[in-house]
Amino acid sequence: MIRIDPRTCIMSAATILSLAAALSLPAFIDLKNPAVTLYERPPATTKPSPKNEPERLPEIRQSTDGYWHVGFEHLASFSFPEPEADAPQTPGSVEKIPANVSVLNGKQVCVSGFMLPIKVEHGVTTEFLIIRSPMVCCYGVVPKINEWVLVTMKTQGAPAVMDVPLDFFGTLHVGERYDHKMLVGLYQLEGEKVTPRR
Repeated sequence: MIRIDPRTCIMSAATILSLAAALSLPAFIDLKNPAVTLYERPPATTKPSPKNEPERLPEIRQSTDGYWHVGFEHLASFSFPEPEADAPQTPGSVEKIPANVSVLNGKQVCVSGFMLPIKVEHGVTTEFLIIRSPMVCCYGVVPKINEWVLVTMKTQGAPAVMDVPLDFFGTLHVGERYDHKMLVGLYQLEGEKVTPRR
Protein backbone atom coordinates (compact mmCIF):
# COMPACT_ATOMS: atom_id res chain seq x y z
CA MET A 1 0.00 0.00 0.00
CA ILE A 2 1.36 3.38 -0.95
CA ARG A 3 1.50 5.95 1.83
CA ILE A 4 1.97 9.53 0.72
CA ASP A 5 2.56 11.91 3.61
CA PRO A 6 1.41 15.40 2.63
CA ARG A 7 2.91 17.09 5.69
CA THR A 8 5.55 19.66 4.74
CA CYS A 9 6.68 22.83 6.48
CA ILE A 10 9.02 25.58 5.15
CA MET A 11 9.99 28.83 6.83
CA SER A 12 11.98 31.40 4.84
CA ALA A 13 14.89 33.44 6.19
CA ALA A 14 13.00 36.60 5.27
CA THR A 15 10.18 35.64 7.62
CA ILE A 16 12.60 35.06 10.49
CA LEU A 17 14.33 38.40 9.89
CA SER A 18 11.04 40.29 9.78
CA LEU A 19 9.98 38.71 13.08
CA ALA A 20 13.28 39.64 14.67
CA ALA A 21 12.91 43.23 13.48
CA ALA A 22 9.42 43.45 14.92
CA LEU A 23 10.56 42.12 18.31
CA SER A 24 13.43 44.65 18.49
CA LEU A 25 11.13 47.67 18.05
CA PRO A 26 12.35 50.32 20.57
CA ALA A 27 9.83 51.47 23.18
CA PHE A 28 9.79 53.78 26.20
CA ILE A 29 7.42 54.79 28.96
CA ASP A 30 5.49 58.07 28.95
CA LEU A 31 6.60 59.66 32.26
CA LYS A 32 3.44 61.75 32.48
CA ASN A 33 1.33 58.64 32.21
CA PRO A 34 3.31 55.48 33.17
CA ALA A 35 0.43 53.29 32.07
CA VAL A 36 1.06 54.28 28.44
CA THR A 37 3.88 52.78 26.38
CA LEU A 38 5.17 54.95 23.55
CA TYR A 39 6.94 53.75 20.40
CA GLU A 40 9.27 55.53 18.04
CA ARG A 41 7.11 54.04 15.30
CA PRO A 42 3.50 53.00 15.92
CA PRO A 43 3.15 49.22 16.00
CA ALA A 44 1.50 47.61 13.01
CA THR A 45 -2.20 47.15 13.41
CA THR A 46 -3.87 43.90 12.52
CA LYS A 47 -6.84 44.26 10.23
CA PRO A 48 -9.82 42.16 11.24
CA SER A 49 -10.07 39.12 9.01
CA PRO A 50 -13.30 38.70 7.07
CA LYS A 51 -15.71 36.09 8.31
CA ASN A 52 -15.17 32.68 6.82
CA GLU A 53 -17.82 32.10 4.22
CA PRO A 54 -18.85 28.60 3.10
CA GLU A 55 -16.90 27.60 0.03
CA ARG A 56 -19.01 27.13 -3.07
CA LEU A 57 -18.09 23.77 -4.52
CA PRO A 58 -18.43 22.91 -8.23
CA GLU A 59 -21.67 21.23 -9.22
CA ILE A 60 -21.49 17.49 -9.94
CA ARG A 61 -23.80 16.31 -12.71
CA GLN A 62 -25.04 12.95 -13.90
CA SER A 63 -24.74 12.38 -17.65
CA THR A 64 -27.03 10.41 -19.93
CA ASP A 65 -24.86 7.28 -19.56
CA GLY A 66 -25.88 7.09 -15.90
CA TYR A 67 -22.44 7.94 -14.50
CA TRP A 68 -21.74 10.93 -12.32
CA HIS A 69 -18.80 12.69 -13.99
CA VAL A 70 -16.34 13.80 -11.34
CA GLY A 71 -12.97 15.52 -11.48
CA PHE A 72 -10.46 16.59 -8.88
CA GLU A 73 -11.96 20.06 -9.04
CA HIS A 74 -14.70 18.31 -7.02
CA LEU A 75 -12.79 15.67 -5.04
CA ALA A 76 -10.05 18.08 -3.97
CA SER A 77 -12.17 21.22 -3.65
CA PHE A 78 -11.90 21.25 0.16
CA SER A 79 -9.21 21.21 2.82
CA PHE A 80 -9.03 17.99 4.81
CA PRO A 81 -7.41 18.28 8.26
CA GLU A 82 -4.98 15.42 8.74
CA PRO A 83 -5.57 13.66 12.09
CA GLU A 84 -2.98 13.67 14.85
CA ALA A 85 -0.86 10.54 15.25
CA ASP A 86 -2.63 9.52 18.46
CA ALA A 87 -6.15 10.44 17.28
CA PRO A 88 -8.73 7.64 17.21
CA GLN A 89 -9.25 6.03 13.82
CA THR A 90 -12.60 6.58 12.11
CA PRO A 91 -12.70 4.23 9.08
CA GLY A 92 -15.42 5.13 6.60
CA SER A 93 -16.11 8.49 8.24
CA VAL A 94 -17.33 11.28 5.95
CA GLU A 95 -17.69 13.86 8.73
CA LYS A 96 -14.93 16.10 7.32
CA ILE A 97 -15.96 15.66 3.67
CA PRO A 98 -18.49 18.07 2.07
CA ALA A 99 -21.97 16.67 1.54
CA ASN A 100 -21.90 17.14 -2.24
CA VAL A 101 -18.84 14.85 -2.38
CA SER A 102 -19.81 12.29 0.29
CA VAL A 103 -23.18 11.82 -1.43
CA LEU A 104 -21.28 10.04 -4.23
CA ASN A 105 -20.52 7.12 -1.93
CA GLY A 106 -21.75 3.92 -3.58
CA LYS A 107 -22.62 5.64 -6.87
CA GLN A 108 -21.37 4.86 -10.36
CA VAL A 109 -18.96 7.59 -11.39
CA CYS A 110 -16.51 8.56 -14.09
CA VAL A 111 -13.39 10.12 -12.59
CA SER A 112 -11.02 12.07 -14.83
CA GLY A 113 -7.31 12.02 -14.04
CA PHE A 114 -3.99 10.24 -14.63
CA MET A 115 -3.00 6.66 -13.88
CA LEU A 116 -0.20 5.68 -11.51
CA PRO A 117 0.07 1.85 -11.62
CA ILE A 118 0.73 -0.08 -8.41
CA LYS A 119 0.42 -3.70 -9.58
CA VAL A 120 1.46 -4.43 -13.18
CA GLU A 121 1.83 -7.76 -14.97
CA HIS A 122 2.50 -8.08 -18.69
CA GLY A 123 1.59 -4.46 -19.26
CA VAL A 124 -1.76 -4.79 -17.47
CA THR A 125 -2.55 -3.20 -14.12
CA THR A 126 -5.18 -4.43 -11.68
CA GLU A 127 -4.49 -1.89 -8.93
CA PHE A 128 -3.48 1.73 -9.43
CA LEU A 129 -4.00 5.29 -8.30
CA ILE A 130 -5.91 7.98 -10.12
CA ILE A 131 -3.91 11.15 -9.53
CA ARG A 132 -4.68 14.76 -10.25
CA SER A 133 -1.43 15.54 -12.02
CA PRO A 134 1.39 13.49 -13.61
CA MET A 135 3.81 15.74 -11.71
CA VAL A 136 3.41 13.33 -8.77
CA CYS A 137 5.38 10.55 -10.45
CA CYS A 138 7.67 12.66 -12.63
CA TYR A 139 8.82 15.30 -10.15
CA GLY A 140 7.82 13.91 -6.77
CA VAL A 141 5.24 16.60 -6.07
CA VAL A 142 3.47 15.61 -2.84
CA PRO A 143 -0.33 15.52 -3.33
CA LYS A 144 -2.96 16.23 -0.72
CA ILE A 145 -4.94 13.37 0.82
CA ASN A 146 -7.94 14.14 -1.43
CA GLU A 147 -5.91 14.29 -4.65
CA TRP A 148 -5.79 10.57 -5.38
CA VAL A 149 -8.20 7.65 -5.72
CA LEU A 150 -7.21 4.01 -5.13
CA VAL A 151 -8.60 1.76 -7.88
CA THR A 152 -9.02 -2.01 -7.82
CA MET A 153 -10.26 -3.36 -11.16
CA LYS A 154 -13.22 -5.74 -11.02
CA THR A 155 -12.28 -7.20 -14.41
CA GLN A 156 -9.00 -8.63 -15.69
CA GLY A 157 -7.37 -5.20 -15.51
CA ALA A 158 -6.52 -2.25 -17.72
CA PRO A 159 -3.51 -1.34 -19.87
CA ALA A 160 -0.90 0.46 -17.78
CA VAL A 161 -0.80 3.92 -19.33
CA MET A 162 0.94 6.89 -17.72
CA ASP A 163 1.08 10.64 -18.43
CA VAL A 164 -2.11 10.46 -20.51
CA PRO A 165 -5.43 11.95 -19.33
CA LEU A 166 -8.00 9.19 -18.89
CA ASP A 167 -11.56 8.54 -17.70
CA PHE A 168 -12.03 5.86 -15.04
CA PHE A 169 -15.46 4.24 -14.60
CA GLY A 170 -16.71 2.31 -11.59
CA THR A 171 -18.35 2.44 -8.17
CA LEU A 172 -16.91 5.07 -5.84
CA HIS A 173 -16.51 4.59 -2.09
CA VAL A 174 -16.05 7.77 -0.07
CA GLY A 175 -14.71 7.81 3.49
CA GLU A 176 -11.54 7.70 5.53
CA ARG A 177 -9.35 4.64 4.81
CA TYR A 178 -6.62 3.39 7.13
CA ASP A 179 -3.75 0.96 6.79
CA HIS A 180 -1.54 0.03 9.75
CA LYS A 181 -3.16 2.84 11.77
CA MET A 182 -2.31 5.43 9.13
CA LEU A 183 -4.76 7.45 7.07
CA VAL A 184 -4.06 6.43 3.46
CA GLY A 185 -6.89 8.01 1.52
CA LEU A 186 -10.47 9.18 1.22
CA TYR A 187 -11.53 7.55 -2.05
CA GLN A 188 -11.60 4.03 -3.47
CA LEU A 189 -13.01 2.97 -6.84
CA GLU A 190 -14.18 -0.48 -7.89
CA GLY A 191 -12.98 -0.11 -11.46
CA GLU A 192 -15.03 -1.28 -14.44
CA LYS A 193 -13.27 0.26 -17.43
CA VAL A 194 -10.71 2.88 -18.46
CA THR A 195 -11.04 5.02 -21.59
CA PRO A 196 -9.25 8.02 -23.13
CA ARG A 197 -10.57 11.28 -21.72
CA ARG A 198 -13.54 12.59 -23.65
